[in-house]
Amino acid sequence: MDDTQDNQEFTVEEADTNGTTSAESSQSSAHSDRDDNSQEAQKSKPSLPPIFQQIRAQLNTLMASQTMTALSKALTVLHSVFKKRPRFPYLLYIMVMAIVDSAAVLFIQWGTYTEPTYTAPSTVDETTRLLNSIRGQLTRFVAQMWMEQKYIWLLNFCVLGMVYLVLIFVLNRFWVATALFAIITSVFAVANHIKIQLRNEPVIPSDLSFISSGNGGEVASFIPKDSQALVNNTITMLVWLTIACLLLQFIDGRRCVISFHWRHPLRNTKTIIGNCTRIVAVIVSTSLLCSFTLNLNTVGSWSHNWAQALGDSPTLWDAAGDASLNGPTINFLRLANPKTMTKPSDYSQATMQEIAQRYNKIAEKTNQSRSNNLTDNTMIMILSESFSDPTRVPGITLSEDPMPDIRALKNTTTSGLMLSPGYGGGTANIEYQALGL
Repeated sequence: MDDTQDNQEFTVEEADTNGTTSAESSQSSAHSDRDDNSQEAQKSKPSLPPIFQQIRAQLNTLMASQTMTALSKALTVLHSVFKKRPRFPYLLYIMVMAIVDSAAVLFIQWGTYTEPTYTAPSTVDETTRLLNSIRGQLTRFVAQMWMEQKYIWLLNFCVLGMVYLVLIFVLNRFWVATALFAIITSVFAVANHIKIQLRNEPVIPSDLSFISSGNGGEVASFIPKDSQALVNNTITMLVWLTIACLLLQFIDGRRCVISFHWRHPLRNTKTIIGNCTRIVAVIVSTSLLCSFTLNLNTVGSWSHNWAQALGDSPTLWDAAGDASLNGPTINFLRLANPKTMTKPSDYSQATMQEIAQRYNKIAEKTNQSRSNNLTDNTMIMILSESFSDPTRVPGITLSEDPMPDIRALKNTTTSGLMLSPGYGGGTANIEYQALGL
């Protein structure tokens, strides 16, 4: 009985031992299979060159360092703060827009003024010097609103405000539009100042053809040495202003001035209203600026009447005087669509032929009593920019006539005075006008 039990126990233990052995052998075989597979995978996977292995090891060490861990936590905190950044109120936009627009008007107007020079400075009192200085002229340009009821400064402020609004609604980024507006107006102001110094003429729309014709690279060659500091300071100012505006655009939680979604325009009612509002704002602001520009020279139009009500006094024959009196912005837009005369209601080819026939008959009748033939004569026209009649200068009395021969010729033929639209720069235009008389 005991032997039987001993044999049975031995048999069980042997069976258990055999089972454990077989299990262990199966597990070891499985491990060996995985090791073989991993070894084969490592053999099949190309190993990195030693230099890249060193770089990877150093990067792993760096990423596991305390410095990178702290930096990662700091970036996470900054990202959470960035998501919660506040939206700047629209009132702030209005205040910034008013300040930038006002500064642009004064900067552009400053470009039309120059410091006066006196032949006898000791005879000029301090008050006169102050009033005639650039600061005095700028002060008078603004102060004439309440001293003379001429709101020229306000007119320029509103017109530049139209340009500002177009940029804001088109870009839909207030701070980016502010930087672009500052760049455009500053370049316009500096260009006006330099051109008036060189040619006594402001920047006019026809000057843009010089740039569009491929000569834009030559613009820098026209900058005089004494204006180089102004250009450099303006560039420095614009760079810092642009950086500040981009930072504000990044900080401002209000990405768009008007909520707009072009990928999903019909997502919900709020999106539809925002998209429609922005489209209407772009169309209205652009149409308003274009309408004002195209009708500024049209007598009786809304923009002409509005400008006149604010004190606009056009002097089309003198661009420099018009810029100084009414502002370079108004002068530029006025010349963008010049309207020299209104088209008559009965203007047609038949009407012009009838007028030509009428004057041909008058000429034939007049020529019957003439002894000289105009086609047998040579007409010489002399345009002298240095010639003037000294007797017409106010406050000067001469003992004798400095031009008796010319005066005698004037008394024996058709003569008179001609209003020149300018002097200094742009006189070639006057010569063509004289040839067309």
